[in-house]
Amino acid sequence: MKVEWVKKDADEMPFARDLAERKARLLAESDAAVVMPGGVGTLDEGIEVPELRKYGLYDDPVVLLNTAGFHDGLILQLRRMDEQGLMPCPLESWSSSLSRPPAHTPRWRSALERMANS
Repeated sequence: MKVEWVKKDADEMPFARDLAERKARLLAESDAAVVMPGGVGTLDEGIEVPELRKYGLYDDPVVLLNTAGFHDGLILQLRRMDEQGLMPCPLESWSSSLSRPPAHTPRWRSALERMANS
């Protein structure tokens, strides 16, 4: 397969058959997830986490990296859904919203240690 948009200096470039497989691999191979400012694909990947949490399929740390308030609207909507009982699990049980990754928290420290030792 010839792919011309692949970064020449990428450490690795995994391929998947479709977006569902890509999302599953991203989460399965991660120790934590950071939903950075991005497009609808990034949003789709991050917003799947509460459903996975509901079924016990993803328990690693998740952060909405809210650089310059990028995710303010999303956070507001998620809180509203949570308040109305429409979230599969409480918002605070699956996500933190920070302007930078929370390396100081025990859960993140553990994830960073696992990454360093792998």
